[in-house]
This record gives sequence, C-alpha cells and structure tokens, in this order.
Amino acid sequence: MKVIAKGVPIVSGLAIGVAKVWKEEDVFNNISSNCRSNNNDFEIRKLKNALEVLNNKVNNYLEFIKNERKELKEINDILNAYLLIADSIVEEAIDKIKSDNVCAELAVKVIIEKYIQKLRESGSELISMRVDDLIDIESQLIRIMLGKPLLYDLLINQSRDNIILITNDIMPSTILLLARSGLVGLVTKHGGITSHSAILARTFNIPYILVPSLDIESIGTIINDKAVIVDGYKGYLLLPDINESYTSLMQIANIIKNINDKFFNERAQPAVTEDGHNIKVLANVNNIEDARIVLDYGGEGIGLLRLEFMYMNRKQPPNENELLSTLQKISEFVHKREIIVRALDAGGDKPIPYLNISKENNPFLGLRGIRLLLKEHQDILIDEIRAVLRASSFGEFGFMIPMVSTLSEIIETKKIMNEVKEDLERKGINYGKVSFGIMVEIPSIALIIDKVMNYVDFVSIGTNDLTQYILAADRDNEKVQYLYNEFHPSVLRLLYNVVNTAKRHGVRVDVCGEMASNEIAIPILLSLGVDALSVNITSIPKIKYIVRKLNIGKIRNSIMELINNFSNEGDVRELVMRILMETITELTPLMKIYESYENSQQP
Repeated sequence: MKVIAKGVPIVSGLAIGVAKVWKEEDVFNNISSNCRSNNNDFEIRKLKNALEVLNNKVNNYLEFIKNERKELKEINDILNAYLLIADSIVEEAIDKIKSDNVCAELAVKVIIEKYIQKLRESGSELISMRVDDLIDIESQLIRIMLGKPLLYDLLINQSRDNIILITNDIMPSTILLLARSGLVGLVTKHGGITSHSAILARTFNIPYILVPSLDIESIGTIINDKAVIVDGYKGYLLLPDINESYTSLMQIANIIKNINDKFFNERAQPAVTEDGHNIKVLANVNNIEDARIVLDYGGEGIGLLRLEFMYMNRKQPPNENELLSTLQKISEFVHKREIIVRALDAGGDKPIPYLNISKENNPFLGLRGIRLLLKEHQDILIDEIRAVLRASSFGEFGFMIPMVSTLSEIIETKKIMNEVKEDLERKGINYGKVSFGIMVEIPSIALIIDKVMNYVDFVSIGTNDLTQYILAADRDNEKVQYLYNEFHPSVLRLLYNVVNTAKRHGVRVDVCGEMASNEIAIPILLSLGVDALSVNITSIPKIKYIVRKLNIGKIRNSIMELINNFSNEGDVRELVMRILMETITELTPLMKIYESYENSQQP
C-alpha cells in the first residue's frame, strides 16, 4: 500500500472508492472590472435564469431531505438559508446592473466581494464561516451564467461508483448534492475542521482529510480513476497494491473503525496511567470554532491556542478588546479550563500582508515568531499580553512565546509583561495570574534549557520544528522526507535533556507537536517524564486511551536504555511498537496496518 499524501484528519473514518481529481477553474479572476452591458434587460434575464437553475437544484435536494433524511433538519435549514442569501444577492446585483450598466457576472462578483470583506473585517471566526456560503453562491451563479460545468453535475452523470473526491477546495452545496450520489471520501488542499463543508461531511459520515501541500495536477496523473483509500483517522491518502482485494480492504476499514469507536466511547475517562501518573491531554486549537468541540472530544483544556486566525484576512491587527472578547468566548466554550495562548507566530509559512514582512531567502530561519514581535511589532505583543492578563481574571490562562532561540528574548518579553501588569494596576484594570512559558522548537534554547528555568512556569516542546532543525531536513521537502524522523535518537536525547532539566526545577513540560498525537510516541514521551500532551482535537480520545493502558514504571528503563545505547536509528521505534502490541493487545492489528503505511514512505 503506497502513501500518496499525508494530511490533517478533518472527519474520522476510512473510505474506499474511485479517485476523482478535480481542478476547479478560476472563473472569478477572469471577470474583467470593465465588463459592461449594452442590454441591461438581457443581463437581468441571464441572472434570473441562473437563480432559477440554482433554486431548482436546491429544491430538488430539499425534497430528498424531506422524503429520505427527515432527521437532518439542520441541513434543511442550511439550504433554505442558502436560497434566501442567493435571492438577496441577485436582487442587489440587478440594482447594480441598472445603476452601473455592468454585466451580470461582474454585478454578482462586486456584491459578493462587498459582503465577504465586511464579514472578514468583523474578526469573528463564526461569522467568517459564512464566507464559504457567499463564495459558493457566487461560484454557482457565475458558472451557470458562463455555461461552465459544475462539479456535482459531472460526477452525478458518471457511474454510481463510490467516489473519493480530491480537489483544491469544496463548497458546502457540492457536498450536499454529492452526498446522495456516491461521495464517500474527501481530500482538499484548503479548509478546516470547523468549516461549513467539514460540518456537512461530518453529518454525512464522509471521511475527510486536509492536505495543505496537495498538488492537484501531479496527483491527478497518479491516481485519477483508480481505487484509493482515505484514512480520516491518521490523515492518509493511500493507493492500494494491485493484489489487495476489495474484501481485504474492507476488513482493514472495519478493524480501524471498531478500534477508533472504542477510543471515542471512552473519551471522558481521565488519562491516568496504570501506575498512577496523571497526564493532561489538551487540544491544539486554530480558531474560535475549534474551541467549541474540545470538550466533546474529551479534551481537558487547550494546550496551544494559535492566534494567527485573528490576524488573517484583515487590513490591520485586532486590538486589545477584540482579542479579549475572543479569549472570553473560548474560555466559556471550555468551561474556563486551562488555555495556553501562543503569541502571534507570523513569518515563515504564515505571511500577513499588513505586517510588511520583507522577503527573505530562507524565511523559516528568518524574522518570525518572537523575533518579529520584539524587533518590529512590540505593539502587537503588548496587546496580546494585555488581553491574556485581563482574560485571566475570569478563566485559567497561560501565555507562551514561539521561535525562541536566546535567553535574552525571554528576559525582554518578561520585562514587557511586567510593565503591562504595572500599567494595568495604575489604571485599576483587573487581571489574574497568568503562567508564562516558551516554545522549545529551536536546538539552541534546548541546549541551554537550564538557564531558562528561572524565567518560566512551563515549557511546551514543538517537536515538528525541533526535529527539522536538529536533522536539517525540511519536513515539507519530499526529497529529504526520509531524513525527517521524530524518533531519531538525537531528537529523543535532546527531548530528554529538556524534560529532565525542567523536572529538576519543578517546571511543567508539555509537548504540542505532531509527535504528541502519534500513538507510537506516547510510551517514549511518558517515559521521558512529560506532564501534558496537546494534540489535534480528533486525536484526543485515542491518546487518552493509550495513556490509561500504560505502566510507565515497567517500560521506562527499557526505553531509556535503548535511547542511550542504540545500534540502529530505528531500534527505539521497533521497541515501542512491540511494547504497544504486548501491552494493548487490541492495538495490534491497528499497529500492523499503520506500520505498513509508514514503511511505504521509506526510500
């Protein structure tokens, strides 16, 4: 079985079907701003006809909902709202045609863009989700007017085989219309766990993975019209071997489903090892909507709240009050449990236009994270600190800084934090206790971690960046992918140094990188002495289950001995695989399946 792509699980499950690779044609940018009308009546008729076609499609589906899926009232409401929005857009577009003599396509584009901009400037992630609906409506209306093919029409007209759709992005209406026409799995380049499309895919039990590095044209030449598997538990897109039968593949699907169902059913139980070690299992959260489902998956709080979503799609950064309002909402969603806020980590692969970050030859080693904030945007750092301090008066908060490479960066940030506290006190503004920590993701700070201990309450290890910096292997570069190995003894030894030093000083250690979500890594991290694991939301039930089954006292010496005296770089991984299969027997088939996936990535 060959791994075609590895991404982020959005909707759990495992799907087997025929790959349909679709590259959406960009019709929007091809609409000229000079598109004028010589016949307004013709343009209005064209627009009204497009609306009628769209209404007919949606109304046909509403009948399907009414007759066959009566329990899906929420989807019925979504579709009715969709039609109301479309009606309003068309009414405004008609006025635009009459007043400015523009063509129907440009009228729709201008009206939609106006509302999208207003929504994005609102700073509300929930409201911004409605951007999907507006883009969806724009896409449908313009394509109908231009006579362009619609994805669901093409697929519905093909065979009724189970379809695995691979595309850059997918609109909510497409999922709705394909859900009864063979769509069983989904892979996209853009999207998110709480996008409107993801919510609908979850409603229809369509396994869905997000692959940010997806190259539609390249992948199409490899798998289009071939049988593939979408693993929505670990984020794999797989191409089965020729000799693997459909029956054997379905057996694999059932094994994985049954085990993951067991994880989820026991998600509310605490993560305490057999020998009494209480491990906090927290969530990595990307936006305000992610926070809504943390407790649903058994999360005990938020170990990494990324603030980047509040800075994207805007013309200026959010102010202190906007940040505070969002933190208050998120705290309410997790019932005031712990939230660790990471300072804005801009730069590198996360450019924000209005910050005017200059182009760099190697941005991943350039001005990003705390370097950028201290050097060029202290105003942003101060607003974030003020918001977190004020939010801590009604919830439990921590604040940590990313991309730390020197002790001076920590000292300077702490100085700013103390100055902010003094200012709040002078002004009589309430604030509570905020724990302070750093991301350990650069080897330089890991190697002098003993000098850091007097300045922090906790450290959070970002294993993704730390691994790639230790091994000098870009994790997104396929040519050196074979070198990127979070189980490499050099990585594990440095992790041990960080954890051991922190424990001697009474400082808490979290791990928030992908390693914390990897079942094979859990015995290692717990043997090293890690206190908390912050993982992808959908991984929480699995990680808590594995923690409960382990006895650290029985396995620690074997793991530590091998880290210090390995003969092969893969020794530690093999030992842990054996421990897991012996300790948690129900994991044995799952481990063997996933081991075959992992091995297929090796050269």
